[in-house]
Amino acid sequence: QEVCYNSIYEYQEIHISGDVAQAMWQMWRATHDKQLLADMVYPVLYNVSTFWASRVVQNRDGTYSINNVMCPDEDANGVNNSAYTNAVAKQTFVWTKLAAAILGKTTPAGWDEVEAKLVIPFDTTKQYHP
Repeated sequence: QEVCYNSIYEYQEIHISGDVAQAMWQMWRATHDKQLLADMVYPVLYNVSTFWASRVVQNRDGTYSINNVMCPDEDANGVNNSAYTNAVAKQTFVWTKLAAAILGKTTPAGWDEVEAKLVIPFDTTKQYHP
């Protein structure tokens, strides 16, 4: 059974999926092992991208958000558009598309739009990502 079964950690601490995707991409970059890419890295990236695509919501202005998440600091939950979560989700789509291209595969067309329009919050006054 999940250690944090039926808690906010189970449902909101979803940036971990992006962390796993990043680790898989780094493994590919370190090894350039195409068999590893095909057998392990790409399937994980594809499935994490599928998860992100299922988790986004489209906003009225055409952008996309990921809502109700726990930030990596684990002190903030119920956050909409966590800078880290959204950035790692966006990057997962990029890594998946790159891996697919190397393997001669394609990714769902809708993912490009989500990747391009996923909100990455930025405070222009304070010049930082909150």
